[in-house]
This record gives sequence, C-alpha cells and structure tokens, in this order.
Amino acid sequence: SKESEAPAGAQTGNAHYRARSLSVSRALWRPPIIPRFLRQRTHKPQLNRDVFLVHRLDREAAGLMLIAHTGKAAAALSALFADHTAGAQVIDKRYQVEVRGELPLEGHIQKKLDSKPASTHFRRLAFDAERNVSLAEVLIDTGRKHQIRRHLAGIGCPVLGDPQYGEGNSDVRGLQLFAVQLKFYCPLTRSVRNYCLAERLPSL
Repeated sequence: SKESEAPAGAQTGNAHYRARSLSVSRALWRPPIIPRFLRQRTHKPQLNRDVFLVHRLDREAAGLMLIAHTGKAAAALSALFADHTAGAQVIDKRYQVEVRGELPLEGHIQKKLDSKPASTHFRRLAFDAERNVSLAEVLIDTGRKHQIRRHLAGIGCPVLGDPQYGEGNSDVRGLQLFAVQLKFYCPLTRSVRNYCLAERLPSL
C-alpha cells in the first residue's frame, strides 16, 4: 500500500503509516479479530503504544483503518467521523466492491436507512458477463450501518459474499468489500491526508 503524501516521520511499510498521534492500518485479518484487537487499546509487540479505534469497518469487510495513539487525537478524529456519519461531507471514503449483476456505468443512490438520509455514489470499473459480476468503486457521503451493502442490494446488485443482504451472491472468499481510500482534513496536523491502497488486497 502507499500514501500520496506521507506524514512527517511516517514509516511506509506494507502494514502501517505512523505519525506521533495517528496511523493508518491495512487490515490484513478479517474482523472480528481486528475490532477485538483494537478494543484492547494496546498491542505492544507490534505498536508499543496505545491505540484507539476512531471509526468502524463492517465485521466482514477489510481495508484501511484509521487508528489514534493519544486520547486527544482520538477525540478530534472521532468527532470528524461523527460529523461525516451525520452527513457533513468532511471525509472522502472510497471502497471497492464486487457485486452480482451488471451495474450501470455510474449512479447515485439516495435512500433513507433507519429513517436517516443516506447517500452512496458508485462507478463501474469492469463487468464480467460470464460470471455476471461487476467491479465498482463506491464513495459514500454518509456513514449508515451497512450502507453500501444495503444500498447495492436494494438496486438488485448485492455485494458478493454478503451473508446478510441479497440472494445468489454467496462467495467462498467472503465479503468482497474493501476500504481502499481515506482522505480528510486532519485537525491535528491542519493538513489534508490522503491514504490509499495501491491495489486491492490480493489475499482477501
């Protein structure tokens, strides 16, 4: 994975970008392992410092996760993500998905979820007619529970491997939903941070 502009002092290995108060982790294991590990707040063999989870990723999903290393950073970043969940477009969160069926070339789904506004944009990257599978990039303006999965299933193109939404979309690889880019204005460094995976995780 790579970052378009690494923070000062960042370590640009395959797993983490590290700054004094935050890092971005490439989730190499599928949850629930990741949330359980993060709830422990410390993982000394790997980070040797406190970690605080500031946003969530669906249990079955994989990809980028933002982790804070101080209480101050956690509070500031959690507030940022809370604003985004409520609909303020302060974070650019992009995902890559494989879905059953032929998606339109692009689209914008605006449908309330749990009685709250929800907005999902998608752009088809490829379509495999033989498998009847589309590959797409997804951008969300809000952060409702299972938003991408529910919205795509609602238009008849459920995410492959989704155990909860859709029919005829089982996949032995598991849920084909990956968080691939995270861009936001960092209140700590007062600069725009843009983290992305150069490629989809090949082993997931």
